[in-house]
Amino acid sequence: MDPEIKKQLEEIHALARDNHRLLRSVRRHQLFGIITSIVFWLVILITPFYIYSQYLQPFVSRFQ
Repeated sequence: MDPEIKKQLEEIHALARDNHRLLRSVRRHQLFGIITSIVFWLVILITPFYIYSQYLQPFVSRFQ
């Protein structure tokens, strides 16, 4: 094999490996972002119901 072609193939292989590593990193960060967003919205949506059931419901039922 020609040394020049072999050098170019090694460069292409190194670039492909680097690209694969970067894409895996992006996908991992995207997954963590989605999970964090879901947890955040669950906390935001569940907290009012919890506060009502623990603190406000006894007062409301006492006045009814």
